[in-house]
Amino acid sequence: MVPMAWSRKVSIAHAIAFLIVVGSVAAAGRAQAQMISAPPIFPVEISATQPGTRIHLYGPGGHTNCGERCALTLPQAQYKMVVSDAEGHNSTQYLLVQMPTSATVTPADLGKRNLGIVLMSVGLAGIVVGGAIFYAILFEKWVETAGDCGDPNGCATHDFATSTYVIAGASLGAGLTLGLTGLSVWLQHHHATVRVDPLGAPSAASAFPDRNRARQRTNEAWGARLLLTRWVGARARRGSIFRRYSGSRSAPRSQARGSTSRDRMASRRAASDARCRFFKGGT
Repeated sequence: MVPMAWSRKVSIAHAIAFLIVVGSVAAAGRAQAQMISAPPIFPVEISATQPGTRIHLYGPGGHTNCGERCALTLPQAQYKMVVSDAEGHNSTQYLLVQMPTSATVTPADLGKRNLGIVLMSVGLAGIVVGGAIFYAILFEKWVETAGDCGDPNGCATHDFATSTYVIAGASLGAGLTLGLTGLSVWLQHHHATVRVDPLGAPSAASAFPDRNRARQRTNEAWGARLLLTRWVGARARRGSIFRRYSGSRSAPRSQARGSTSRDRMASRRAASDARCRFFKGGT
């Protein structure tokens, strides 16, 4: 009886010890899983570029009314922002938080978004018109080729004017151009714009002030050299033009002056010769 009772107590003790070990292992596993699954938390600053803007943030923690500017601590995740401008028009954008973040939000431009829709509508109308004209031309040519017009003597051919092809091609090309332009404008201004920078990161101007000042001085020096070069070139061109002009004007004058003096000398000699002959003949 004693050995049986002792073995029973030993079995119970082993079972209790096994249960304690299993419970501790399970608790440690749950704690470790919680430690692994807990995302890091980062400080986030969100601000709007236009007065009167309201920003609403939706994420794992629920809804947060940020207003025009707010400073939050958010776990690493992707958040949806609903941005309302001063007139109450809503636009959306997503914000990915994976570091200390400074986000600058600009609402969607409603005017440009509507302009994109109008351009797409006009482009679609142009594509429909051009496609309909080309379809009518191809259908007519197919009927003439197949001979299915119902006339036993053959189908009469119809030649379309060149302007018809020009109108169809222009409508199709203009429709495609306007449609693609409208789609691009609509995609750029359909959602709000978010600029994401690291929180507390200095700008380029403040990070490298000496480099920026040296670059500014270099640009000013090159600008002064360019202006001096242009001024010297303008003066040189002006001087060459003046020399050419003065040379072209002075040459005829000198030639005319020389020819006039020679003519005067010749006339004087002719007059003196005539006087001499007169007096000789008279004597």
